[in-house]
Amino acid sequence: MYRSKSLILAFVFGFLFFTVHPAIPQSFTLEAILSAPYVTNLTVAEEADVLAWVSNEKGRNIWVAAAPAFEPRQVTSYTEDDGQALSSLRLTRDGRLLVYVRGGRANRAGEHPNPTSDPDGAEQAIWAVRTDGGQPWKLATGSGPLLSPDEQYVVFLRKGKPYRVALQPPDSVEKQPPEVKALFKVRGRVGHLRWSPDGQMLAFVSFRGDHNFIGIYDLQEHKIRWIAPGVDRDLRPVWSPDGRRLAFIRTPGARKHELRNLTGGHPFAIWVADVQTGTAQEIWRSPADDGGFAQYYPAEPLRWVKTDRLLFYSEHDGWMHIYSIKPDGTGLTDLTPGESEAEHSAVSPDGRYLYFSSNKDDIDRRHLWRTPTTGGRPQPLTRGTGIETDPVVLPSGQWIAYRAATVDHPPLITLARADGKNPKPIFPKKWPGTFPQHQLVTPQQVVFSAGDGWQIHGQLFLPKGAKPGDRRPAVIFMHGGPIRQMLLGWHYRGYYGNAYAMNQYLASKGYVVLSVNYRSGIGYGRDFRRAPNQGPRAGPA
Repeated sequence: MYRSKSLILAFVFGFLFFTVHPAIPQSFTLEAILSAPYVTNLTVAEEADVLAWVSNEKGRNIWVAAAPAFEPRQVTSYTEDDGQALSSLRLTRDGRLLVYVRGGRANRAGEHPNPTSDPDGAEQAIWAVRTDGGQPWKLATGSGPLLSPDEQYVVFLRKGKPYRVALQPPDSVEKQPPEVKALFKVRGRVGHLRWSPDGQMLAFVSFRGDHNFIGIYDLQEHKIRWIAPGVDRDLRPVWSPDGRRLAFIRTPGARKHELRNLTGGHPFAIWVADVQTGTAQEIWRSPADDGGFAQYYPAEPLRWVKTDRLLFYSEHDGWMHIYSIKPDGTGLTDLTPGESEAEHSAVSPDGRYLYFSSNKDDIDRRHLWRTPTTGGRPQPLTRGTGIETDPVVLPSGQWIAYRAATVDHPPLITLARADGKNPKPIFPKKWPGTFPQHQLVTPQQVVFSAGDGWQIHGQLFLPKGAKPGDRRPAVIFMHGGPIRQMLLGWHYRGYYGNAYAMNQYLASKGYVVLSVNYRSGIGYGRDFRRAPNQGPRAGPA
């Protein structure tokens, strides 16, 4: 690790302006380093040990793997590299059927991404496919699919309104397209749909600009009940395991002309409501303006697990941690303590264990940890120089799956025992012959002091064969976001995985590359992210 009290930027700029071109090491093309499959969207069935994921390799496709062999099998056959995203993977409980979304969401003008300029246009639609083979079939245009508990139909969103469509088999769809029906009508935009455990009710959020309501739609009575409505912005409803209570996050309503500020904060609270009466009470409130980032960045910022504990993300101790609390507001416990961030997470089927990715004890990487949901000392499941993220727990409780990258390859779908032992990569089986795995360099950690005394972390990519005193061209890379963190290995987000590949490509061309994790990024705590006097980052609410 390089550490300097003077700005290392001056060191790099010196290379930039006083360039001598030594012999360039063996280089490769951008096409070559981007030829490896990039896997995302790892998900698991509810009752069967079946995994599904998306692989982007000259076009996006869905793959599955099932116990006991976990042999990967491709279930879609999209052959065009057309930029159409695959997302929202939903497996039936037995893993025999998969529902997914193809296409990106529309912009404010109602236009969907169409990077190939297809004259027929593009759409965002919900599809289904059998995991044992056969062609996918289209169910409806829309997004956010959610299988009904009896798996007879799918509820989804279209232009912020809820609909339902029967999960018909493909042969009947060919004869007659499935009928799409409006589920219910309310003011505002609808989101955060959640089924009750018995499948009789559907919780949702009605977004109304400066305030949000939590609603419960009763399918049998065709009625809507509002939960503790007010002038606040209520979010993320979750059901108790017995279906009698509902928890949600409450944040203050928007002020007049208020713009959303991604770098700011506000108070937030956890509320619990009685479903039958609609009465609710606050069980916990953040000490200060600790809300915002930790309630929208994680995929599931609030959970109600089978041990009858509520798990939620918060930054009120200065870092994004996951906390456990009883529904009566007692027993608050920090499950992920320390000067580190908890990011992707999953809960075991019995609700006893929380699995999470974190930079705990390794600030510029991600590894997996496990801890009891009632509290206890987190135990590391992975170590070393890799980047491990996105854990899922298989229903049998015997296995976990996750994405594992290193400095010289993008993420692999990896299977391991529930205690992290015996890890086994299952996809891809090998890298393309064009992929220059053995020509990549190992980025070095650099830490230097900024003008205000903060320690800034970065990754230094030195060309192979570089020696002290060499004068080489140099590049400084700044990530986007700004709520991102570049790592000492292949990044777990596709866009930034491509950025990591680009830095490796430049190093192969003889450039020195310094990737800087500047203030307002994640990974180094709330105060680092919420740097004072940073530039504006706002938009319409």
